Amino acid sequence: MSLFKARDWWRVNCGDEEEFDGGCLCMGNVDNDPSGEVKVVTGSFQGMLRIYNPKERDFKVEDLMLEQNLEEPIIQVEAGHFTSNGGISIAVLHPRKLAVYTLAAVGSNQNQASYFSLHKNYEHKLERTAANFVYGSFGGISPNIHYICLQSMDGQLVVYEHESFAFSRFLHNFLLPGPLCYCSKLDSFITCNSSFEIECYKYQVLASSAEGKSESRGDAGSLTQQKRVQVDWRFILGEAALDIRVGRFSRTLTTCQVDIMVLAERTMYCLSEVGEPRMQMRFDYTPACFTLYRNAAEDSGGPTHNVIVASSTGAMHLYRDTQLIWAAKGDVLPVSLSVGTFGGLKGLVVSLDDTGSLALSYMGTDPPLNVVGGFEGKELNYEEMDEEHRRLLTTIREATSETKQEPTDKVTLRAQVPGQLDAGSTMVDDDHRYGGHERRRGLTVRIFVSYSGHATIDNLKLSIRPPAPLAASQELIPVPSVRGGSRTPVIVPVTLLTGNSGLPPSNVLTVMASYTTASGEPRSAHAEVALPLCLFCQVVPPLKNAGYKITLDSNRMPPQLTALFDDLVSSSALANDTNQRNAANNVLTFQYFSGHDVTILVSKSAGRYRLQSGTFEALWLVVTELHNRLTEYFTSAGGKGGGEGPFSITFTETLPLQDFFNLIDAHFQTRQELKKIGEELASRAHQFRSIQKRLLVRFKDRNPAPLQHLDVLLEGTFQQLNLLGAEMASCQGLLQAAADRLSCGCELVLMLVRCRFGLDAESYETLRGYLSPVVNDSLEQGWEECTEAAMTHLLRTSLAKSAKEAVGLSTQLTPLADTNKLKKHIGLVCERLARGGRLNKDK
Repeated sequence: MSLFKARDWWRVNCGDEEEFDGGCLCMGNVDNDPSGEVKVVTGSFQGMLRIYNPKERDFKVEDLMLEQNLEEPIIQVEAGHFTSNGGISIAVLHPRKLAVYTLAAVGSNQNQASYFSLHKNYEHKLERTAANFVYGSFGGISPNIHYICLQSMDGQLVVYEHESFAFSRFLHNFLLPGPLCYCSKLDSFITCNSSFEIECYKYQVLASSAEGKSESRGDAGSLTQQKRVQVDWRFILGEAALDIRVGRFSRTLTTCQVDIMVLAERTMYCLSEVGEPRMQMRFDYTPACFTLYRNAAEDSGGPTHNVIVASSTGAMHLYRDTQLIWAAKGDVLPVSLSVGTFGGLKGLVVSLDDTGSLALSYMGTDPPLNVVGGFEGKELNYEEMDEEHRRLLTTIREATSETKQEPTDKVTLRAQVPGQLDAGSTMVDDDHRYGGHERRRGLTVRIFVSYSGHATIDNLKLSIRPPAPLAASQELIPVPSVRGGSRTPVIVPVTLLTGNSGLPPSNVLTVMASYTTASGEPRSAHAEVALPLCLFCQVVPPLKNAGYKITLDSNRMPPQLTALFDDLVSSSALANDTNQRNAANNVLTFQYFSGHDVTILVSKSAGRYRLQSGTFEALWLVVTELHNRLTEYFTSAGGKGGGEGPFSITFTETLPLQDFFNLIDAHFQTRQELKKIGEELASRAHQFRSIQKRLLVRFKDRNPAPLQHLDVLLEGTFQQLNLLGAEMASCQGLLQAAADRLSCGCELVLMLVRCRFGLDAESYETLRGYLSPVVNDSLEQGWEECTEAAMTHLLRTSLAKSAKEAVGLSTQLTPLADTNKLKKHIGLVCERLARGGRLNKDK
C-alpha cells in the first residue's frame, strides 16, 4: 500500500443510482471558449449527459454547465471536430445510435452565457449493436477534421465521414469486442481479437476493400462471400487487453516514432509501430484502467508521456519509462482516468468510478487516514510476544517441512456391518430412483464418527459410495457436530439396498468424511468397509450349470459348507428343510440377485473344492469369499483339520486366461463402437450447425433466395442427431456393463494367480496395482492402455530377464489399435511368475 493519499481538489457525485464505465468520460473545450478551457463530459448508462467546468477548489453549483437526459443508455462520449464548421462537438454513442451534438450558449450576462443548450447536428441509426468507437484524421486528412470508426458487438467496423456513411468491414476471428485505438502516425486501427492477439489494420486497406460497401447496409448474403481482412501485423498477447493507447513512452524513440501501449490483465506492453515488443511490465496488482499524459519537460526527441495505472484497490501508480516514480491511494476504484489543467493547476488527475463519483485530485503528501499506527499507550507483554513467536516458528517449520506428519487431531471412521439382511426390510422402488419398479431388501450399516481433537467439528459431511448394483438410502449425509475428546462417537445409520442390474465388480463400501477444523483447515477422512455376501446373493437349492469350472486344493480336510456359510444358509429356505440342509453340506449353490449362479462342490475324502457357473466372471466373488472364510476358519483358534504346515489354498490347473481375454476384447470392442458413434455424432452436429448458419444468412437477406431443400436437410439431420444420441446412451450402458464384467474377471484372475504361484499379501497387492480391477473408461486412455503400460513396466523392472530389458523405462500412453499386445504381455507376466519371478526384489 502506498504511504501517500491522493488529495481531492474538486469532487462531485454524478447523479444517484447511475452506472458508468470506461468510455463514459472525456475532456475538451466543448463550448469552443476562446480561452481554451477544458471541460469534463460524463455520460451514464441511464442516459444522463453532464458537462462540468471546474474553475475553483471544491464543487459549486455553477460548475455544472449542462445536465440533459438523452433517454438512451450512453456507452461512450468523445469530444472532437466531428462537424464541417471546424468547431469542437460531442459524439455520443448509444446502443443503436451515434449522435453528434454541439454545445451552444444561450443569452449573455456580463460576457457570460446565461445557460447552455445541446444542439443535435446529425445522427446515424445503427443496424448492429454498438460496442465502442474511435476518431481521428483517417486517411491523412486535415488535423481539424475527425472521422469516426465504430465497432459493433459482432465485429463490424463502420466508418462515418461526418454526416455520410463511408464503408464497413467485418473483422476475422471475432467473438467479443475488444478495445479499439487509432494511430494517426500509422493511419491504422489497433484492436485485440478473441485469441488474445493485438492486430493492426491499415485504414487504406479497409477503405479500398471491394466488398466494404455491400457489408455496410446489412446485406447478409455478402457475409458468405467476404474475403478475410489483411492484417498489417499481429502480436500474441496471451491475455485479455483492457485498453490500448498511443503515445511516446520509451525514451529511446526518435522524433517520428510512437509507442503502442497495451494494458492487459496483469501486464503492460509497449509495442513498436510494427508490433515488436519494446518493453513489458508485470504488475503485482490487478490493474483497472490507465492513461497517458505528456511530461512538462521535453527532450530532443520530442515530448514523451508518463503512464498512470489505477489498480483494483484504488491506488494510482505513476510510471516514467519502466520506473515507478510515485504512487498514491485514492478513495474510489476508477473505471476511467485522464489528466488535465483546471483553475490554472496543471497535472490534475480526473477519475470516474462506476457509481459516478467524479474527482479532480493531485498526488499530494498527506498520509492516508487508514494507515495502521503505533500503540503508544499499550504496555508490551514480552512473554506473549515470545509465545506467539514460537508458535509462528512452529507453523512455518510445519509448512516448509518436506516430511508431513499425520495430524493428531483427526476424524476416525468405523463401521459395524451385520452379517444378515434386515428382518422384514422390503422396499418398493415406486419412483424408479434405483433403476426400476422392484422390491429391494436392505442392510443397515452403522458408521461411528469420532474426533480426537479438543474442539468441536461442525457441518461434517459423510459421502457414501456403495459398489454397483447396490444403492444407499442416502448418499450424502450431513452431521451437524462432532465433539472432540468425547468417548461417545456419533452414530450414523446407512441402509444399503440390494440390486439386480448386474454382477458386483466390488464388495467394498467407501465412506468419505469432509470437514473443516477450528483453524479453518479443510480435511477429509476415508474408510473402506467389506460388505457381507448376503447383499449380493442368496443360497438356493443346488443347480447344475457347469459351463466354467475351477478347482481349488487345500492341505486340510474340508469343513461342512453349511457351517462355513451359516449366515446365508440360516436365512434361506434350506434352514427349514432337513434333507436339503444335509445335502448342502457338500453342495451349495449361490444365486446372485441378477440371476447368475455359482455352485460349490466339496470332495468328501480330500480338501478339494470345485466351483462351477454358467458365467466366467460370476465366479470371482464366491471364490474370494471361499478363500477368505477357509483361511479364517483354519487359522482361528477353533479351526480344525488334518494336514501339516500352515494352511494354504492352491490352484494347480492352467490359468483361464483365454476366458479373461474374451472379456478384454468385448470391453475394448464396446469402447471402439462408442468412439465411432461419438465421431459420427460430432460430424452430424457440425453439419447441423452449418445448415443453421446458411438458413440464418438467407432469412436475414432482404431478397431471400430459395431454400433449396435446406429445411428438409435440417430436419433429417436433427432426426439423425436424436437417433445417434439414443444409440450413444445405449452404448454407454453396454460399456458400463462390459467394464463391470471385466472388473469381475480381473478379480478372479488375480485370486487364481495368487493361489497358483503362492503370492504373499504384499506381492498380491503389488500385482493388483499393475493389473488393476478398477476399470475407468475414456475414449483415448482407457483400462487397456493403462494396463498395457503397467505390464510393460513390470516386464522391464521386477520381472525383467536381464539388465538389457530394463533399458528405456519410459512408456507413453497411446491409444491401442487392438488388444494383441496387451494379452501377450499379460501372458508373459504369468509365465515369468511361473518360472519363479518375484514382484518384490528386496524380499
